Formats: sequence, structure tokens, C-alpha cells
Amino acid sequence: MQQQSGRAVQAFSIGFADTGYDEDVDARAVAKYLGTDHNELYLSEADALDVVPMLGGMYDELFANSSQIPTYLVSKMARGKVTVALIGDGGDEIFGGYNRYLWADRVIRTIGWLPGPVKSALAALLTALPPRQ
Repeated sequence: MQQQSGRAVQAFSIGFADTGYDEDVDARAVAKYLGTDHNELYLSEADALDVVPMLGGMYDELFANSSQIPTYLVSKMARGKVTVALIGDGGDEIFGGYNRYLWADRVIRTIGWLPGPVKSALAALLTALPPRQ
């Protein structure tokens, strides 16, 4: 897109104080490499929490994706400079999704014969484990 444009394309990203979620350093490097006009917004926990009450009215279906809050906020920021935007969210699904979809089917076939209470106990055990950091 930048190669086809006679001016710097506007690029937008969201940054977080928590480096485990922050991809803005990489986004800035890509923008520099491509020669785009990089716009960034750093969010606090309070910024994200302010959006939560609005989520039910924003999307036409329920989904549990942590990107829904930053997607809204980066879209709001972009709207101040552009009318149409292309986003990169969802690219994983286009290129085959996550490997968890592949092994989930195998797990379901493997434990499908177990009685419901045993599967429920296994599910409770798995959800009790803390996520890997």
C-alpha cells in the first residue's frame, strides 16, 4: 500500500504499559521500515475498563477475544485521521488458524467416550491451572 501511495500512509497501533501485551515497539519498527506515518496510543487499565460497558452494543455477536477493546480504541483513534482503514486482526484465521484447533479435535475424539462427570472434572482441573506467562 505504501509503495502505491504518493504520501505516507497512516498506520495506527495501541501500546500497553504491560510489556507482555505491548507490540508497539515492533509496530513502530515496521512503520519505519515501510515509511508510513505511525500513530500510537498507549492505554492504561482504566482506559480499557472504560470501554467494557459499551462492548454489548458494539459487536453483533458475543465473542471472548481480548482484542475487542484495543480494536475499538485504535479504530476510534484512526477515525480522527482516516475514513477507511484496513486491519490486521484475524490474519491467523485466514492462514489456517491456531494449532489448538487441530489438537482440540483429537482431544475430543480421544475423551469422547468418558462419562460427562469425568469430562467435567477434567475441565475443572484444566481451568484451575494458571495460564503460562
